[in-house]
Amino acid sequence: MQANKKESVQKNKYFPGFIQAVGLIILVYLLPSILLVTTKYLVNISLYNNFIFRTIVTIVSFSVVLFFFRRHIGMQINWSIIFRHIKTSSFILIVTSIIGIIILSAGINYIIQYLFNKLGYIHNPYDYLMSKSFIFFYITIVIIFPVLEELFFSGLILPGFIRRYSTSKALILISILFCFSHKNLYQLPGAFLLRLFISWLFIKSNSLVPCISAHVLSNLLTVIALRFVFVFPDYLLLPDYVSGWMIVGVGCGCVAIGTWFLSHKKIIMREYPMDGSAKVNIMKL
Repeated sequence: MQANKKESVQKNKYFPGFIQAVGLIILVYLLPSILLVTTKYLVNISLYNNFIFRTIVTIVSFSVVLFFFRRHIGMQINWSIIFRHIKTSSFILIVTSIIGIIILSAGINYIIQYLFNKLGYIHNPYDYLMSKSFIFFYITIVIIFPVLEELFFSGLILPGFIRRYSTSKALILISILFCFSHKNLYQLPGAFLLRLFISWLFIKSNSLVPCISAHVLSNLLTVIALRFVFVFPDYLLLPDYVSGWMIVGVGCGCVAIGTWFLSHKKIIMREYPMDGSAKVNIMKL
């Protein structure tokens, strides 16, 4: 009895727990809003719709939180070319899984749009994405935000969850948090599935390298699909009752194939211990 109580107390010492993680997410996403409002009142200029300024403020917000809690970063990165340490066969399977998640999310989004638009128009953030063309936007979406989000969610929050909770509970909790941090109905399915997959990669590889790679790939392929391939089924000449579920089935198949084979393979060339030894702490660079 006392041993179980002692073990429970020990687990509660690990940072962060769920409530603490919610606080961190609020802090990260609240700081930019505070800075934008402050700027508006100090210089009487509204920069909320200025994408470049908002991006810079968001990067600063993530950086401040990561720096302040740097001692709690649970994983460290082998600081060299990202893809070099991922086995080629594993990389192909990661790509397959990511494509499946994108297709699956597209099918779910189509079903959501078909059902909920009967109650009124719901803002689709992908319309905003498809309206942009300047290079800074794509660099931010494809590279900067995935790196920052993986440092935050996989590097800071997930290790604490793994030590506090069971594996399945940790995966579900962090996926929910990541899901709702996107704050839009259309993004919820894709965000939940992507975080579930990336967190599973983290637990399997004990490295942020495949996590960052998968997130970059996901955002890159989504941008390409939206701009050039039209992966979303609004463009398919299929009946409403067929389109969504057919695409969901194809997506599920790709995800199942990718994750099943990945579960039987080593993802990176060299497996690293959870204590981060033999790796470079990027916070000390």
